[in-house]
Amino acid sequence: MQMLVRKKRLVWITSGVILAFTILYTLVFFNETPGGFSDWRMSRALELKGIRIPIGKTPEDAILKFRQIPSIEVIHGERVKGGVVLFYKRYYDKDGEDLQVEYMRKT
Repeated sequence: MQMLVRKKRLVWITSGVILAFTILYTLVFFNETPGGFSDWRMSRALELKGIRIPIGKTPEDAILKFRQIPSIEVIHGERVKGGVVLFYKRYYDKDGEDLQVEYMRKT
C-alpha cells in the first residue's frame, strides 16, 4: 500500500515539475520573441501609441519601419556585441543631407 502511495506521489511531483518548466519556458519565449512582451513594454516606455516596435529582417528594414521614413542610404554597418551600429544618410525634401547613427539590439 505504501509503495502505491509513493508511486502516485512521484508521478504528481514529476508532472508538477514538467508543468512548471513548460510554463516558465513559454513565458521566457514570449518575452524574448521579437514583438513579444519586452518589445511591448519598450514601446509603452517610448510612448508609442497603438503600435509595437517594428521588426525587420534586416537592420535597414527595422530602421525604415521604426522611423517611418521612405528611404535611407546605409554608409557603414558595424557588428558589435549584441547588435549592429548603422551609419546612414536620410534624405529630406529640402536641400542637404542628414547623417544619423542607430544601434539595434539583435533579438
